[in-house]
Amino acid sequence: MAEAHTQGPERRERFRFDIRYSVTIRSSRGLIDGETKNMSGTGALISCKKPLFRGETCDVIIWPPFDAPVETRAMVVWSRHHDATEKTGLHEAGLHFL
Repeated sequence: MAEAHTQGPERRERFRFDIRYSVTIRSSRGLIDGETKNMSGTGALISCKKPLFRGETCDVIIWPPFDAPVETRAMVVWSRHHDATEKTGLHEAGLHFL
């Protein structure tokens, strides 16, 4: 069951829910596989092996486990390494659905 993401003061218009779905990002640099960490009706936090760049737009395919894939456009609001030590090789990005 999904849980509302409520850490710290909420600056978003909608609550985010901790949902882990596979995603495929179609950017100008090709396909990038990743996973959602949380989602709302207007955006998502994703983790992936290649960086996304702030301001870029991309196609996002979300793969719910027991349903048809959902495709949408999104803009990258922010992007960073998953951890400060960069040991995981993962990147995080905040997406705003368009």
